[in-house]
Amino acid sequence: LALANVHKMSCDIAQCKRFTAIFDDSRTGMISKGEFVDFSRFLLIMSYLDSQEGQHALSLMEEDSRDKAHAQAASRTNCPVGRQLSNADELKAKNEHLAVDCDFFKGKADRLTSENDDLRQKLLAMESSLRQMQSQMDEQEIRLRHAEVGMRGTGGAK
Repeated sequence: LALANVHKMSCDIAQCKRFTAIFDDSRTGMISKGEFVDFSRFLLIMSYLDSQEGQHALSLMEEDSRDKAHAQAASRTNCPVGRQLSNADELKAKNEHLAVDCDFFKGKADRLTSENDDLRQKLLAMESSLRQMQSQMDEQEIRLRHAEVGMRGTGGAK
């Protein structure tokens, strides 16, 4: 950029195409207002991370991330009796945990599907009752109007 004597924030057509490909979520070839907002946020975050404060925050996060990863690795490799798990044992345990999670979520999905079907039936029944009540109210309103007309007709004749 310094050799070309251009501003540090300027970009060429290749960069524009790359940014469009990244931020054009709807794949229209143009960036919408919402996508432009995401692009602007990206630029703000990158500018912040390029600053001295951002570099300090980034180093703190990396340090914290390393500490957490180290603590997780230490707690994962130690089994309750204090011996190290082999890779095969660790993979087997992970697979068993995944199977338990899978069973849990399948059961939860089945329960929610059943509950959703029950609620849908109740909704249909309530809508039917509502239509029936609305029809009854309409009929009563017509009867009431006829009664008013009849009373006016008989009241005026006296």
